[in-house]
Amino acid sequence: MYLIGTSGHRYGLSDHIAGGGEGDLYAIMGDKYHVAKVYKSPTKFREEKVRAMVLSPLRDSKLLAWPKDALYDSGGNFRGFVMDRIYGGESISAIYEIGSKAKYSNTPWTHRVVIAINLCCALNAVHDAGQVIGDFNPKNMFVNMRSGHVKLVDTDSYHINSNGKVYGCMVSMPNYLAPEIAKRLTKGRTLESLKVPTFTESSDDFSLAIHIYQLLMNGAHPFQGALRPGSDVNLPTIRDNILSGTVPSMDPDGKHIVAPSYAPRFSSLPDGMKLLFSRAFLTKDNRPSSKEWHSALIDYRNSLKQCRRNPVHYYHEGVHSCPLCLAESNYSKALGRMMSSSRHNPRMTSYCSAFYTDIPDDIPNGSIQSVAESLIQDQSPIDESYLIDLCRRYLSDPKPGKAVVRKILREDFFHVEDGPFVTYALTPSDYDRFRQYRRMPDGKRAKSISQVSYLDMRNALLSVIKDRGAVHLSDLILETERRLGYRYGSPRSSHRLGKAIATLITAKQIVESNDYYRLA
Repeated sequence: MYLIGTSGHRYGLSDHIAGGGEGDLYAIMGDKYHVAKVYKSPTKFREEKVRAMVLSPLRDSKLLAWPKDALYDSGGNFRGFVMDRIYGGESISAIYEIGSKAKYSNTPWTHRVVIAINLCCALNAVHDAGQVIGDFNPKNMFVNMRSGHVKLVDTDSYHINSNGKVYGCMVSMPNYLAPEIAKRLTKGRTLESLKVPTFTESSDDFSLAIHIYQLLMNGAHPFQGALRPGSDVNLPTIRDNILSGTVPSMDPDGKHIVAPSYAPRFSSLPDGMKLLFSRAFLTKDNRPSSKEWHSALIDYRNSLKQCRRNPVHYYHEGVHSCPLCLAESNYSKALGRMMSSSRHNPRMTSYCSAFYTDIPDDIPNGSIQSVAESLIQDQSPIDESYLIDLCRRYLSDPKPGKAVVRKILREDFFHVEDGPFVTYALTPSDYDRFRQYRRMPDGKRAKSISQVSYLDMRNALLSVIKDRGAVHLSDLILETERRLGYRYGSPRSSHRLGKAIATLITAKQIVESNDYYRLA
């Protein structure tokens, strides 16, 4: 299929890339940098809006997927437009996720601040051009999680001003809609029925503040609340709180509603940022602009210090203890269980019994030495705590205490001191191989992969395979580096992880087929 641009250029459409409610995206033959959006139901309004956007200087911006050319078929009928193609990005909402399944829980907190800074730059570009976003929601923002670069998409839904005519934004996501607009949408009224202009730069600033809050506060929405224990009331929705101006985190003495347990305390932010959030959420005419936020976030990033307990966490230097660690602890208590941190930070855990192979039934029921030798040989190597538990399980009654078993094991077998943990090996060659790995002292981050212990690498590798089921070697190494805190591959880390993978294969804990690895 060929479509013709306003300049007469012919665009050959090839592969279908994605589809949505309004239209479909197609690759353009011979052009890997642009795509064509073809509307399912093109209208005169859409045509006029796109043609007005093509004339805007924003068409050359690298921060937005802005229409670059309007498209027509051979009959002169409007069909869609051409825009930049986005590679390697995903919705900003991915970094708002929490819990054991969160994809970016191991991303350093400083990276979230960088994303917030770049988001301010993108909005500032729109406002400087005299335009308004309107529907400023997470689905309209793509982020490169490696670099932190932000690109705004679905720009054809923006609130466009052109030569005195306004092409309004007709869609919105209630959780990001400014209260002055939400209050007008009552008694069945819609955005289409409201008199334009509906959205303003101030309404964009309101949405921007929500995104910055979510980036800095562990994904929690500022107007999201939880019932205080013992309260017997209906929990208001986010939209209800927006309309009433209720921000739970700013009202710690609230009678019934409190901030979500996984959100860091609002008091952990610098005073200047707390004031900006207060202006953004509790006022209408004095909301901070993207330029104000940009300056405040730069200062905030420069004031961050690293948590000694979790190297992923960074927090304001004026706070005595890590508010993110406290939030994670509160979230665990709220769930009624302790969350395992092996997925997010392997160097904080000793071992996970689920990662070891099943114990055979033919373990000799004899002395501590004979039982331990069979277990070490079968697991090769094995963590001391797990080994002691297994030894006591297979020993006859009366079972010796853990201290007795530990003393005998350390006297009779090769063991590698690994910070607070001890790993056992059966042969001198295994011992020499594993003692080169060293766990860093608590609160210290390894500066290179050579300082990461075998136990950490093993747990991280097995957690990746367990989560994915089957994973290619290159993806396995890259994801393991990410979980260990090393985001970029290097020959040294690939070599080290390759040796750990070979050891796991020899120990029959994983199997390999066509460069894909699975649990044995």
